[in-house]
Amino acid sequence: MEQAIQSYLADDRQYQDRITAALSQVEEKGAEYEALCQQRAQLGIWQKIITFWQFRRDIAVIRSALKGHNSDLRYLRRGRDQLKEGLVSRAVKQAIDGSQILERITQAQDRLDAASRLHESNKRLVDMGQKALREISEASSSVSSAQTMEVLDLVTDNKGISVMSSMSNSSASSEIDDAKRAVKAFANALGDHRDIVGSMHHSMATEFIDLGMDFAGLNDGFDFGSVFSLFSLSSASSSLDKVESRVESLMPDLRRAASNSAAEYARVNEEFFGLKQQACCQVHELLVTNGIDVSVKRVESAVNSYRVGR
Repeated sequence: MEQAIQSYLADDRQYQDRITAALSQVEEKGAEYEALCQQRAQLGIWQKIITFWQFRRDIAVIRSALKGHNSDLRYLRRGRDQLKEGLVSRAVKQAIDGSQILERITQAQDRLDAASRLHESNKRLVDMGQKALREISEASSSVSSAQTMEVLDLVTDNKGISVMSSMSNSSASSEIDDAKRAVKAFANALGDHRDIVGSMHHSMATEFIDLGMDFAGLNDGFDFGSVFSLFSLSSASSSLDKVESRVESLMPDLRRAASNSAAEYARVNEEFFGLKQQACCQVHELLVTNGIDVSVKRVESAVNSYRVGR
């Protein structure tokens, strides 16, 4: 690490020299700009008119140069910052990879990955369930409107009503198709969640898996799509009500699972970060002692983002 620090210090000095030079150029051009504007302000009206285009050209040249120098300055500052970030990341990696608690850190990372995967699946279930309920509600509303128009069409002899009834039926059919797709996607999400939980079963603790295990197989034996096989409006309305009730009955448990997995993810993430921080407890002191101006926050950020084996 000593060699890396010395190499960094040499490169950083070069960056400082280049930044100083670039800053000097920016200040020089800025002074030229101010001087030119002040000179013009002292001219009379007639002189300002005569020199207008020349002034515009001179100002444009200065602005162009100033823009280039500012761009160079930003580039150099960004490069210097990246150089420091690279050194801090390297110091963190060396501290963690050489730590006596590396195995515990790796195990915590595995638990965090599993917790993240489970929580993302739980959130997806909630999102898909909410979308299914929205689509079902819209389909039910469309079916209700179509039923009203159908009744009017039966009791009146009006071509306009007949056309509107036909359009309402078409709209209801389209909304039902949307609801079918949303419910099918929700059912698939339940199946995917079951597979995720199953794949974790042999590598994770039972109490951790229980956050999702209650929902394994919820779609087994229940054909979400078949309830829309009858396209009469009355049957469609009844089927929509049944599916809505079924999905709604699942939502409280799904939301609770998402809340639990969020808490579990936060807990494991805190444990993971704490272990890495323990391994890196001397990194900040090491860097500062060697003359590197680095904040505790920057070191903590590098610790937080570091992952073993990457």
